[in-house]
Amino acid sequence: MAASAYITEQDIPTYLKDVNPAPNAAVWSFFASEVSRWLDDQFGQYFYADGWDIKYFDAGDDLSSITTGGHPFYAKVGNVAACAAGSMSVVYTPYRGPLPNNGDVLTLDAAITQEQVTISGAPADNGNGTWTLSLAAPGTVFAHPAKTSATNIQVQLAYFENQPRANWTVQLSGDGVRPPSNFFCWPRNPKPAGSSADPTQRDPWFGLDIAHIPISNTTYLPTAIPGYATIAIGANWGWPAVPDQIKGLAGRITAKLWRSRGAGWSDEIGAGVTGVVHSLLREWNALDSGSLVESRFKNIYL
Repeated sequence: MAASAYITEQDIPTYLKDVNPAPNAAVWSFFASEVSRWLDDQFGQYFYADGWDIKYFDAGDDLSSITTGGHPFYAKVGNVAACAAGSMSVVYTPYRGPLPNNGDVLTLDAAITQEQVTISGAPADNGNGTWTLSLAAPGTVFAHPAKTSATNIQVQLAYFENQPRANWTVQLSGDGVRPPSNFFCWPRNPKPAGSSADPTQRDPWFGLDIAHIPISNTTYLPTAIPGYATIAIGANWGWPAVPDQIKGLAGRITAKLWRSRGAGWSDEIGAGVTGVVHSLLREWNALDSGSLVESRFKNIYL
């Protein structure tokens, strides 16, 4: 999924006075995209939603704790109401992350009744905080009680380096948020992301810990195995919502870049022989530096 700008051309007039948006929309869009990617480098992470994917990680010194570095992630986590085996739909209550949608694969339950189901079609709003999710055939294999966990996060561990994926551990049981779970994402209690009042929209996670004591009757490795790419995490990568501070930085710097365009890029670095570029650092002031250093968004490269 392509990266996106953290502010749109429709937002830029908020940072400027008495400017006609119509002839400037294209250049605002260009500057906003450039600034957004530059901010990714400054913060050591990206803030756009990059879709669901499986990424592979190496086991570090602490084999029970896995860090995803500059790749934040989130998941669709909730509960389903009681349902019978063979059900072609489930009633879902969201807890963390966006709603499941067409094509999403949800893991229901844990231990011997753990299974995966595929969502077919858009969720239907029941008007009471719950959503009906239609399932692709064959529907549910097991019957599930009320408040059964449902999530689209997937965690698998290799028994040894370069083991074929088909022979890795069955997906670790649980949703990574609430017990019972064989893994727990961190930070444990993330703050709200962006300005959304929706309690399911939280900051992403940056790693997970493997539970010390497993759920009964589960296939379970208590630690990751040393080696390259012995950990697989399937999740939604990036942020579910762009934080307000990041939007503000992108807007201020984009507006300043646009204001300085008439100077003919007079503040440049480099030389004609090696190439000349305009430095975004010229637009970076003490307020911006404070926003970077004192925020919770500064990450490191791993």
